[in-house]
Amino acid sequence: MKKWLALLLVAAMTPLCAALAESTVTPQAYPWNDETILDSALLPSWEGKQLELTWWYGHGVDPMNPEVSTKDVVEPEIERVTGVKINYDESFSNGAGTTFDVRLAMLAGTKDWPSLVTNAQLASALIEGGVVYDLTDLIPKYMPNLMKLIPRDDPLYRPVWESMEITGGTDRIWSIPIPNASYELTKDLWPLDETEQAKYGKGIEPPTNFQQSAVVVRDDILKMIYPQAKTMDEIEALYMEKGYFDKEDVYDVPIRSAEDFYEFLRKIDALGLTEGNQKVYSTYASAGIDNYPLGARLASNLFGWGTSSDCFTYWDNVTKTVRFAAYEDEVRSLYKTFNQLVREDVVSPESLIDDTVAFQAKLNNGVYAVAYAEWCWPDNAVIEANKPYRYRPLYFDIPIRTDKYPLTVAMPNIQRGIMIFKDSVKEEDLPQILMWADFHLSEAYANLQYWGPSTAGLYQTNEQGERRFTDPAIEEASLYNNNPKLLMEYNLTNGLTNVQYKVRRLQFWPFTAARKYSPYIVYDEVPADKSEARQMFSSGMVDDYRGTVSELAFIWNFTNVVPGVEKMWAARQTWEDTMMKSLAAQSEAEFDRLYDEFIAVSKQIGVDEDTLAACTDYFVNTYNAAFMDALN
Repeated sequence: MKKWLALLLVAAMTPLCAALAESTVTPQAYPWNDETILDSALLPSWEGKQLELTWWYGHGVDPMNPEVSTKDVVEPEIERVTGVKINYDESFSNGAGTTFDVRLAMLAGTKDWPSLVTNAQLASALIEGGVVYDLTDLIPKYMPNLMKLIPRDDPLYRPVWESMEITGGTDRIWSIPIPNASYELTKDLWPLDETEQAKYGKGIEPPTNFQQSAVVVRDDILKMIYPQAKTMDEIEALYMEKGYFDKEDVYDVPIRSAEDFYEFLRKIDALGLTEGNQKVYSTYASAGIDNYPLGARLASNLFGWGTSSDCFTYWDNVTKTVRFAAYEDEVRSLYKTFNQLVREDVVSPESLIDDTVAFQAKLNNGVYAVAYAEWCWPDNAVIEANKPYRYRPLYFDIPIRTDKYPLTVAMPNIQRGIMIFKDSVKEEDLPQILMWADFHLSEAYANLQYWGPSTAGLYQTNEQGERRFTDPAIEEASLYNNNPKLLMEYNLTNGLTNVQYKVRRLQFWPFTAARKYSPYIVYDEVPADKSEARQMFSSGMVDDYRGTVSELAFIWNFTNVVPGVEKMWAARQTWEDTMMKSLAAQSEAEFDRLYDEFIAVSKQIGVDEDTLAACTDYFVNTYNAAFMDALN
């Protein structure tokens, strides 16, 4: 079987060695850096101070997920080896419907800071407030693995070390960077010989998927409208027969414009279907959170933006300027049409007021025929266990407009950064916390995240020295990623797509990609399985777009350097609320008035022409200066 077929992003590292020469920490303080020890169970237990930390997850507006890994084999081992424990019961996210700036104001008022924050969206505010530690001198001293993995003097990793979340626009380091990159940009970290190249094949350099994501559709309803469309069962059967998909297989539904999609939604409504005592709506206008699913993910697929644009800032390669997508006619037309569909009762009016819990319940009950944005899809396990239909991916046959929206090969960047609060962490404990973070970048931890420690009994080593899982269910989930909930129970990852499980855990997976310890690579033979079809039924496998190495002009790259953007981001809830109002308009005239009001408010809170000009100047002359030739 071609092992590359189930891999989307792959990266790996050579064995990481002992501490840097200039560090005052002795190598004995880092037993996990002994490259001969790959089973964490062989590492000694931490004999020093035991630390209990709390964590603030600063991304998004979702509440901290209530699910926990009830059979966790990873976190207890981290605590045993490093002496550091995360108290998840006392940890928190921004909160349901709450943005980072709102939670920041609450914490600043009470001074009840957590120990750590990840994904701090307004890092400069924390830095200017003097509430987080300066880690500039400490990271090189206590994190040898990090310095080996992303050396500061390597130009390739400039975006990592100069990220706004790491520097806050200063020349200092305030956050521990956890990197994310494709194998193509990190392959020197794990050079392969000819035998390894033959074994892993294109798994190390899979096709890049430049579509934001598919939408998913109830396959029974799709078949009613487009009889030639394949059900999910038929997609799986075709994969088992052929082992791959052709372009005509993936684009089997003729949606070639935004107008085609809107007509599709009306056709769904005309079927008059119900699910129990609930009407089946074509889709939703809001996913119980913010405007990003509609204004970014669906908009991108409908208008050919690819991965280069969303509803905030983007680089317009025609005008050679940074623009604001929400001001463009395309986004206005999307919201205007969805408002019309809400008034027609084709798109659910209740979705505008449902919270995340109510939205997910309807989604998992099949009430929405179409779901967009991959984090707002139904839970396949729930659907497939209780329904006579499944949700299948649907890609629109809408070309990406590469002349206007350049497609970029993602530079190494920040998966997450970790800032440490002064009020909650003693300065004397910083070395231990940094060592805890460094353990996550070791080879021993790479094994731990895939297999657990040998003491957990999840695997055995046969006479040939090959690891094999003892539980067939865990083996199947690890090889095919077809049961992420089972892996979540143990807090393991399979190393293929590294699904970010919706679980209350600070997931610390460097490069979010497979390594040579992934079960998928360790197992010599991995028979084809129908569960792989979902990953392989992908536009990235059949389209032939070419990317260029460049940074992207996403709004969060300007938050700490352009005052107008920072002002807007701090008032994002105001922005979200005024944009959402337009979807609830009672007439076309009211929609126009409300959308004009939204644009006026957006400019008032920061995103005016002066701000966009400042973004353009920073992007061209500083942030992307090294790569501007690629955009000409």
